[in-house]
Amino acid sequence: MSDINKLIHEANNAFQQKDIFKAHECFIKAVQKNSKDACSHSNLGACYIEMKQWKKACEHFKIALDLDPKNPGAHTNLSQAYRLIGRMPDAVNHIQKVIDVEPDSRVANSNLLLYLNYCPELSPKELFEYHKKWGQKFPPLPKKHLLYSNYPDPDRPLRIGFISPDFRGHSVGYFIEPALIHYRLKQLEVFCYAHVPMPDKTTQSIKKRVHTFRQIHKMDDSVLAHQIRSDGIDILVDLAGHTANSRVHVMALQPAPIQITYLGYPTTTGLKQIDYRLTDIIVDPEGESDEFHTEKLIRLTPHFFCFPPLGNLIPVSPLPALEKKHICFGGFHNTSKISDKVILLWSNVLKQVPDSNMMLQAAAYDDPDIVRYFQSCFENHGISKNRVKCVGTLPFDHYLRLHHHIDIMLDTFPWTGHTTSCHALWMGIPILTLKGNKHSSRIGQCLMNALDMPEWIADDHDSFVEKAHRFSQDFNKLNKIRAYLRNQILKAKISNKQTYAQSLENTFRNIWQHWCDEQRK
Repeated sequence: MSDINKLIHEANNAFQQKDIFKAHECFIKAVQKNSKDACSHSNLGACYIEMKQWKKACEHFKIALDLDPKNPGAHTNLSQAYRLIGRMPDAVNHIQKVIDVEPDSRVANSNLLLYLNYCPELSPKELFEYHKKWGQKFPPLPKKHLLYSNYPDPDRPLRIGFISPDFRGHSVGYFIEPALIHYRLKQLEVFCYAHVPMPDKTTQSIKKRVHTFRQIHKMDDSVLAHQIRSDGIDILVDLAGHTANSRVHVMALQPAPIQITYLGYPTTTGLKQIDYRLTDIIVDPEGESDEFHTEKLIRLTPHFFCFPPLGNLIPVSPLPALEKKHICFGGFHNTSKISDKVILLWSNVLKQVPDSNMMLQAAAYDDPDIVRYFQSCFENHGISKNRVKCVGTLPFDHYLRLHHHIDIMLDTFPWTGHTTSCHALWMGIPILTLKGNKHSSRIGQCLMNALDMPEWIADDHDSFVEKAHRFSQDFNKLNKIRAYLRNQILKAKISNKQTYAQSLENTFRNIWQHWCDEQRK
């Protein structure tokens, strides 16, 4: 092995082991020895992303593409860099170039479908067509070739399998945990198939609660499908769709007689092998969403998820505007959701409330280059960077306390806040959201309707700006909302863990009984 190949091998190993600084050092040496190697430049850029040096990362990605315009690794890395700053059309463009070179790339195809959810220009029908086209690559087996040993007794205890990479400190882990804690042991045997190479406290908590917990990150699809069949799973529930490290391809192998997608992905998977998608009547209204799914929609009642209360360790503060005499708007979203169109809308709000400022919080703001980028976007729309503060990674309790500085949260579009919105509401902060035309853009509506606050849902951008201005003028009303919002959440059906778990359990039972009826025909 040549010296440069040894360096690259050492660098790749270090990167996989999360020793980013060692990987960076080795790739620097590799580039110095051979400045014409596109892969070394691309991998060096990936190190810079991890080191929170976005600008340097992009420089090396672009050098890699100058050297090798079709290099799939460089296009993948650059797409992820653009995703970090909300430039989703650019991210889509580069991931499409990966697919042009590697049409069967699982990661690239799922990334494309995921990224399209962030693009406001795309209609629900267009989004569906992309997913349907992907799903057509995996035609289902004829029913007569599918033999299952599951005994069709409609009343027996059911084996439910949940498959996910997010049984950890992640939004999906947070939202699914009530179902895994409060199910009735006599009715369900719950199996978790966890693609979680680095388990954490949430992983351990879930593991203790369920009948069987299997780590699957070392299993390929066929081995995993065989395991699911051997476990006798009656209903298999995918919790990831096309998100990172998803095992959605296992669903194409049809290892269970009934297959469902739920919670972790906001639209159809495109796979006909998945029978149902669980949702609710707000985020997927009847007659509006059904035609844009390959799965049959089943609407949970009252809501498609549970908002688990966070406890009272961090108290709700008085309205900060009472002391500061001006409004501070907040946007604590994943930066992928903050496109230039979102920034334009938020800038129009700031213009209508001249003494206001805005605070953004996300892990991406650990990188000074990304902070400068977003502040420059606000400046392009006439808002001084001094009015926009960006805060990076914080311990969870510090992150919750950061809400003490926020008066009103402004939502994103077309993919609204979900977990961060729940956190804000728990800290007493109302969320101004927009009406949407698909699941991902209606989560804000779902939350505000669940808390009986429909006045915080704007019909369009003009209404959004008008409401932001009007609400920001009444400090006393905002302070009253802040004082009662946590109690309102506790009283709302959306926070009742037992009700949620029972709704999910009843849904599984009804689906199973229907399958049993079909077997008798």
